[in-house]
Amino acid sequence: IRKAIKDDSLTHQLSGHIEVDETYFGGKRKGKRGRGAAGKTPVVGIIQRNGKVRTMAVPNVKSTTLKSLVKQHVEQGSTVYTDGWKGYKGLEKHGFTHKLVDHSKEFLSNDGNHTNSIEGHWRLSKHKLYTRYHRISDKHLPDYLAESEFKFNERFQPDFIRLVLSRLLLVPLR
Repeated sequence: IRKAIKDDSLTHQLSGHIEVDETYFGGKRKGKRGRGAAGKTPVVGIIQRNGKVRTMAVPNVKSTTLKSLVKQHVEQGSTVYTDGWKGYKGLEKHGFTHKLVDHSKEFLSNDGNHTNSIEGHWRLSKHKLYTRYHRISDKHLPDYLAESEFKFNERFQPDFIRLVLSRLLLVPLR
């Protein structure tokens, strides 16, 4: 079911006010956290405010990777909100309005810039995945991300449909 959800992902581009952020998935390890932590897989999330989310495991969070994903999944002319990671610099050259949030100073700027929607999605996804599964291999991570993405995107469906879908998705991959 997770594979079917992943293969049936959204094909249209997101538009309007878009938040983009990267995070790292992997087992709890001592030592360095975040960028450069051993054994962690980088994941990029793109969310349309009050809309859908897309998540994808990536090999790195370099500028070429991030800009390519934004161009692929976000309609030109949209406003893209990101943190201050250098990989996002230059989005304006590709037809986007780019707004930065400096997390070392604030999480919500005076003019309303924030990445709270995607940060909230990461918190929910990690909580659900890490409490249900002790370890998720890199091989199956895209399938679990697709499950989390699907549940988020279908959150406004009637409760009965959501209940049935959540029960169907409890079957672990083998």
